[in-house]
Order: sequence, then structure tokens, then C-alpha cells
Amino acid sequence: MLDKAWLKSLTYSGKYKCPECSHKRRNKRDRSLSITIKSDCVLYFCHHCNIKGGLFNEENIRQH
Repeated sequence: MLDKAWLKSLTYSGKYKCPECSHKRRNKRDRSLSITIKSDCVLYFCHHCNIKGGLFNEENIRQH
């Protein structure tokens, strides 16, 4: 499970270093974690360790 505060702090969808597996990998700078930010949720999936999940409708994730 990824840290909720870290997920809420993200400002754009894209690829990030996975905090769950990047420290164990040979290429520690690989951005294998895909983050999708929508108005009502933040979704994530790591293409290396297969961790996945999201935050859903917690007070609209980010204040607009």
C-alpha cells in the first residue's frame, strides 16, 4: 500500500519511481509506477512489482 499523503501530494498523472520496489532493483531510477489522477480518485499500478490500488472520493482528493 502506498502512502496516502504522498498520493494526495501528486499534481499530475504520469510515471514515477515506485516506493515499494525501486530500492530493490538494479535500475533504481526506472519509473515503473503509473499514476492516474482524476477529479474523484487517484489510481496507481507498478509495472514491475504489480502493486495496484487507489484513493477514491476522499473529499475530492485535491482541493481545486
